[in-house]
Amino acid sequence: MQNPVERVLEVASFCFGQISVREGGNRFVLRHRDDDARDDLETFANAEDAIEIARYDDAGNYRPLKTAPNLRHGWRMELGAREELKRALDHFYPGRLAVLVAWQRGRLRTTPLRETLDRQSGMFRIAAKISDAQIDDLVLRQQNCQRKSLILPGIRSRHWVGRGLRPHLQFRCFARRRATF
Repeated sequence: MQNPVERVLEVASFCFGQISVREGGNRFVLRHRDDDARDDLETFANAEDAIEIARYDDAGNYRPLKTAPNLRHGWRMELGAREELKRALDHFYPGRLAVLVAWQRGRLRTTPLRETLDRQSGMFRIAAKISDAQIDDLVLRQQNCQRKSLILPGIRSRHWVGRGLRPHLQFRCFARRRATF
């Protein structure tokens, strides 16, 4: 019996964050989604190479937040097994496959915004003083900004809703074929 992550990965072609994944000839080919048309890419054949690829951006700056939309370009990874694909994706985006499965199953637990603000301490303790009306205004601004800007596909982003103040996570993807996460 397949585990939930394997079911997510059984689609032949999909995007996960900034990574394009294609299956063909019993192999998985991963690359930055912006590099789909390029053929001058450095080739890697080991899932652990994803650790180094994800470490720095195009300018050579360290990427402390692995879900930031600044994954390095210019690489291609060819992997022979689904297990290697899972390991590589987990190196690129640690923990995101498990979060995706929980979200798909409706088991992703969320925390109300009010509760999140109320437990702030130190220099952020002033956040607890934000009124519900101010939170609603903030949510409206966030939604307007998201409509006007590019939200990168497959990247986890936190979204808060109005009076109920329940967040939800969204996963988006420019899947060129069948899968959308």
